[in-house]
Amino acid sequence: AKHERSKAGMSLVFIILFWVAFVTGLRMLQGAFEPPLCPADWPEGPPRSCEECAEPLIFLPFFGEYERSWPKPLRAVLYFVGLLWTFLGIGIACDQFMDAIDTITSTQRAVWLKVGSGTKRKFHVDVWNPTVANLTLMALGSSAPEILLAVIEVQAGEYFAGELGPSTIVGSAAFNLLVITAVCVSAIPAPETRKIQQTHVFATTAFFSIFAYIWMLLVLVVITPDKVDLWEGITTFLMFPLLTTLAFCADKGCCKRCRRRPKGEMVKTESETARDIEREHGRELPAEYVAYVMRQRDKPAVS
Repeated sequence: AKHERSKAGMSLVFIILFWVAFVTGLRMLQGAFEPPLCPADWPEGPPRSCEECAEPLIFLPFFGEYERSWPKPLRAVLYFVGLLWTFLGIGIACDQFMDAIDTITSTQRAVWLKVGSGTKRKFHVDVWNPTVANLTLMALGSSAPEILLAVIEVQAGEYFAGELGPSTIVGSAAFNLLVITAVCVSAIPAPETRKIQQTHVFATTAFFSIFAYIWMLLVLVVITPDKVDLWEGITTFLMFPLLTTLAFCADKGCCKRCRRRPKGEMVKTESETARDIEREHGRELPAEYVAYVMRQRDKPAVS
């Protein structure tokens, strides 16, 4: 391990020295470059960002008009390689971020519960509620790149929406809602079926998924056309903790602890039934076995 760290450190030093020398050389060439004379106005409109005398972008060009004097095929190759390098860095950072989130959400604590015989046994339960973890940390980890893209673009555009930020967020949400759902459904083999265990949580998240589009339509078309006021942004942000709270309550069965059968028999929620099954057996059980026992209990009795 020590040898590997030494090689990694030497590689890092070499890469830093290479880029320092490369950038320094280009800066020296840029100092000797004479920029072109740009007119005050453009009768046919301003030039494209890749042409001379164009307005600078957020990051590019790094070396100003000197960079625009390079051949376009060379710049296209360099920009493409830089884009791939950036994607690689984002992928590595997101992997580390998701691993950290998975470590946080998988943390467990020990609790003592009474089992059927009246004795107490130790069980390990998750510190994080799975529903809350999926709606907060997991969603943040998977959506962090597009959120940062929207923030950078809005900040650079003096709080005017650009072509990437809002469209990226809405497009990603629509992709998750439509395409990912379709893939998950079509991936199930024909003879098999899947059952939604927590229908109350599913109904809550499904409602907010559709309502988000309706709310954005009301904000941008009806209430304040083509702009977003401060109170609208704050209201939109507060809908997220509202969604998390309602989903958590649905997961815990706070809204409706039990549902009634026609004869008045009380039926416990699925999470309560799963905990009762573990207490009856006196030990922790795999989630697959608990789901199997619940399915067996739900089968109608054969007369």
